[in-house]
Amino acid sequence: MTASESNNQYFVIESSIDTENWNEVGVLSAAVNSSSTMSYSIINTNPFSGISYYRLKQVDFNNEFEYLGIRSVTYFL
Repeated sequence: MTASESNNQYFVIESSIDTENWNEVGVLSAAVNSSSTMSYSIINTNPFSGISYYRLKQVDFNNEFEYLGIRSVTYFL
């Protein structure tokens, strides 16, 4: 979720099993400019078994980007 957005082009969701090597899970178009709450979601159709790490990359229209934290998820296949 975002509370507001400014010059926001898209989000990239990435996954990893070791926090060193990352794979793209998917790309979500952003609202560009918004002053209201926006919700986004994606499903990883090919998760790792055990602990997986995810991070969110936010990309602006000038191609500057920022990583917005790492979260862990445990998944048992």
